[in-house]
Amino acid sequence: MGLSNYSEGDFWVYENDPTNRARVHKGDCGYCNHGEGIHGQGDSENARWHGPFATIEAACDEMDDLGKRDSGACYFCDPCYG
Repeated sequence: MGLSNYSEGDFWVYENDPTNRARVHKGDCGYCNHGEGIHGQGDSENARWHGPFATIEAACDEMDDLGKRDSGACYFCDPCYG
């Protein structure tokens, strides 16, 4: 995953078990909402938010540790490129 100069802030990792997916988000992303998700409910039975992380590197390390088949940056907020 590419990293940019956007290295300090509020980052979160969304983990979804049924889809075997993990995504890194900026905290202010509409899909993240600082770990509360789009409906403001946070974790669910099949999905969890990890964070906050102070750096994109820490969030990416957490995402990698989850070992999900489909992992990457949120396409909406694009935390890795600004």
